[in-house]
Amino acid sequence: MADVASPLGIIAAAGTLPKAVADAALARDIDVFIVALRGIADADYQGYEHQEIRVGAFDKIIRALKDEGCRQVIMTGKFTRPAMTSVVPDLRASRLLLKLFSSGDHAALEMIREEFEGEGIEVVDISSVLSHAMAGEGVLAGNAPDEKVRATITHGRDILTSLGSFDVGQALVIQAGRVIAIEAAEGTDAMLERCQGLVDPGIGPAVFIKMRKPQQDGRLDPPVIGAVTARLAAAAGISVLAVETGGVLIAEQDEVFSVASANGLSVIGIAPA
Repeated sequence: MADVASPLGIIAAAGTLPKAVADAALARDIDVFIVALRGIADADYQGYEHQEIRVGAFDKIIRALKDEGCRQVIMTGKFTRPAMTSVVPDLRASRLLLKLFSSGDHAALEMIREEFEGEGIEVVDISSVLSHAMAGEGVLAGNAPDEKVRATITHGRDILTSLGSFDVGQALVIQAGRVIAIEAAEGTDAMLERCQGLVDPGIGPAVFIKMRKPQQDGRLDPPVIGAVTARLAAAAGISVLAVETGGVLIAEQDEVFSVASANGLSVIGIAPA
């Protein structure tokens, strides 16, 4: 595992992943300080050192991290861009706001990273704490892929690699050479919800693929799947979850594999294209 400075700052968006990061850090005797983004973070942080701060109060976030002695920070959780009109920015955020809302997701995150690092706070990869949760190689649950599934995975992986250079989604669903859905601004789980009714059980297995975008900075918006992802995939009639080895984090691994077993899903770690 990479060296992580204590205390570690955690910028928490929605979901339980920020708590998993905090728990893994604490298990290594690394103190944590959580900035829970007001109106976005939805986990219970009682019992953790934390402060709730609104998204637009960027100076306050920086000051809080510095006051707690944080020299490193992990940004994690499901973040959905708020409407520009709903953000009440401080002076620092005002300077960035138009650039952030007129940029692609990755470019916007790069600007935020540069702001943190300009203040001496390093943004670190979530794998520095949760390396054990990164997808392994080969069959992780279920059955080994046959030739037809392998060909489908290769086709879908090539499509995602091409789209990734345009900063478009990290995931897609493909069946028999036909792209069912591509992840865009709605996120992975919403994409899977709209796949329901689109998969044809008579033409072969449908495959969900999730990967990092080419040249994606692993510190910024790393791809994640969890138990909800597995349940939604099963409900949509998908047979295979193919995720990039070392590139996709599998949150709630035991539950993901349990859902896969209960629904006949295979989970496979794949190499990048």
